[in-house]
Amino acid sequence: MTARLRRASLELGLLVALLGTIAAFGPRTAAAAECSPFHVRLEPSTWNTSRAADLGRAIGQTFLAEDTLISRITVWRPPNFPTSLGAHLYVTGVGAGTDRPDMGQILLDGPTLLVHDSDPPGQFIEMSFVLDPPLALPGPGLYAFFLRTEFCSPASWYIVANNTNPYPYGLYWITGRVDTGPCRVRPVDSGENNTDLLFDIEFCSTRVTPTHAGTWGRLKVIYR
Repeated sequence: MTARLRRASLELGLLVALLGTIAAFGPRTAAAAECSPFHVRLEPSTWNTSRAADLGRAIGQTFLAEDTLISRITVWRPPNFPTSLGAHLYVTGVGAGTDRPDMGQILLDGPTLLVHDSDPPGQFIEMSFVLDPPLALPGPGLYAFFLRTEFCSPASWYIVANNTNPYPYGLYWITGRVDTGPCRVRPVDSGENNTDLLFDIEFCSTRVTPTHAGTWGRLKVIYR
């Protein structure tokens, strides 16, 4: 009986050691790739205005990133606005010590997404840019995303917005037009302090419990 117990104890010790080795080496790469998604979201149902990107301009929004991996950025067009014109996504940094987007700090150039209409028609037209792999920001802080018409087309589409300052950590911006030369994003021309594009940014958090934003007053913002 003692020999059996000694052998069982030895086998158990070897198994524990083996599992420890697997835990230490095997799953580490997979675990690093896993994340807990959470969202900073302004509900499209709160829209009371919209903003257009035309003549090669790009429209955008500054936002606060508490985590550094972005896996999805979603905006919406108003219902019943079908289009065959794609939208090109940028993510940029902001100027040092300012809240002004810096188009010289382009962190993401693309993809281009074409969504003709909602399914079924008559709903908000969701434009969801999936970033795979996730975009790794340099660190927590203030950033901006922009949308430009495909090929800098002079035509336009609209993105739903709200002009009652629904998001206290950023605001709406628009860049200069592209009149000649290659299709590119221009520096910002101006912003609107009380206006925000309505958006949903999905962050990929590797923290055990993502930090929630607490209360943001009367703002219809979901941070989960």
